[in-house]
Amino acid sequence: MKRTDNRVIVRAGRICLLVWLLLVLWATPGAHALTADNPYATIVQRNAFALKPPTPPPVITPPPTPASNVELRGITTLLGRPQVLLNFKVPGKPPEPPKDRSLVLDIGQREGDVEVLEINPAAGTIRIRNQGNEVAMNLKDNASKPQVVPGLTAPSAPSLGIP
Repeated sequence: MKRTDNRVIVRAGRICLLVWLLLVLWATPGAHALTADNPYATIVQRNAFALKPPTPPPVITPPPTPASNVELRGITTLLGRPQVLLNFKVPGKPPEPPKDRSLVLDIGQREGDVEVLEINPAAGTIRIRNQGNEVAMNLKDNASKPQVVPGLTAPSAPSLGIP
């Protein structure tokens, strides 16, 4: 009797498995949704709700860092070592305008994005690395020019009361 009981249990298990598979296949939404005899297929084609495909997310690129305007002010050899005098604009916070910043740097010194690579006081030339780019500057072409304001003259020598 044991043998027939096991066969009945196995057969009942197979029937239950078959019924379960049929239910799963019948309940699958993609199996019978878009067939030719589906009465709702025209609704999908008509786009009754004016659905639009999703737009791709915007690509956010970081703004390029503005190049700092480095200006050569001079070269000095005080204290026996060559130094360069630089002036550059530091971007201010949004409501504030950019600020001028003056520096005195030795060879190999770095301040922010500006690093001094070479100073030649005899020729009046320097080489700097500004934001990763090497730049050669000289006193003749890159130094700031003195500003002349019209209407101002140099003070004259004081007279000692002699006409």
